[in-house]
Amino acid sequence: MGVKIEGLEAIEDDIRRLYSRPSMNKAEKKAIQAGGNFIRNKIATNLNRVKDTGELAVGTDLRNPNKVGSEMIGNIYWRGDHKSLAYINEQGHYLKNGSFYKPRGAGTVNTVLRYYNDQYFDIIKREMNKR
Repeated sequence: MGVKIEGLEAIEDDIRRLYSRPSMNKAEKKAIQAGGNFIRNKIATNLNRVKDTGELAVGTDLRNPNKVGSEMIGNIYWRGDHKSLAYINEQGHYLKNGSFYKPRGAGTVNTVLRYYNDQYFDIIKREMNKR
């Protein structure tokens, strides 16, 4: 005795469309874009508090997420000539007289990343559940 199921092909097509590797990559990109924009905004806001000219906070941007190996990676960077300034501001530097100088905003980016880590992953989960 057999059972005939109608519409199985349509169900299989929907499953392939929703859970295929290209559709999962697209969903991951959108999720990382949403989470990355959240983190970028938080970093820019916190850098704005210690601003001198404000160029470092305004120049904060997010590159489009790309697949590298098996990981989807989105990079936060600083537009223009501010990437070295961002590093110096984050890590500190030595002055000509040999003393180490730590700016007001030293460690701001690292602190923001640690502080908003859980909210970032909640955004990623929420965006992935939408798809």
